[in-house]
Amino acid sequence: MLSSSASASASMEISHLLSWQDANYNPYHIDERFVQGSWFGRRIIPGLLTSSMITHIGGMIGFLASEMHFSYVAPVYIGDTITCTVTFTVKDLEKRLFHAIASSVNQDGVEVLQARFSGFPAKVRLAR
Repeated sequence: MLSSSASASASMEISHLLSWQDANYNPYHIDERFVQGSWFGRRIIPGLLTSSMITHIGGMIGFLASEMHFSYVAPVYIGDTITCTVTFTVKDLEKRLFHAIASSVNQDGVEVLQARFSGFPAKVRLAR
């Protein structure tokens, strides 16, 4: 099985940029006073920011996803460092379709995201 990993830190600036771009004004992401009274206790980043690490890895190898499923299993806080590992599990040569799983963990080794997805590779990178 082919695996690839990438790491990134969840900065306040990136979180604000994604919230603004997606018009995601959820107070859990942008309102410090609101979130202090919640069970999170501090701001969390939008889930799609964590998910986008999977598409980053796919883009580096010329993979186009056709289906993606995400389970957000723990919050990601501003300042966390996330490492995402993608593992391709099935290669269907007849359909030219790959299946994969992904797991993202924070700097403490706590899993924050589980995913599964499928799609097809660029001919020059993974087709063989």
